[in-house]
Amino acid sequence: QKVCGRYLQQQLDATNCLGICEFGEQQGLLGVAAKAWAFLRENFEAVAQEDEFLQLARDRLATCLASDLLQVP
Repeated sequence: QKVCGRYLQQQLDATNCLGICEFGEQQGLLGVAAKAWAFLRENFEAVAQEDEFLQLARDRLATCLASDLLQVP
């Protein structure tokens, strides 16, 4: 699990961070999920341009937008 988690964290980018977050939560890789959410907050504009973003559940989007850590100009 640790090796898989490290690998997934290294692969994070704007095109896959939401999928990696969901996978991490489903598989109990909470560190991976947390890192993916942090990536989303730090790179929101880039992530919002990707297809994966359009599939984001309404409640998850609301949670993200409500975050004080969201970094947007």
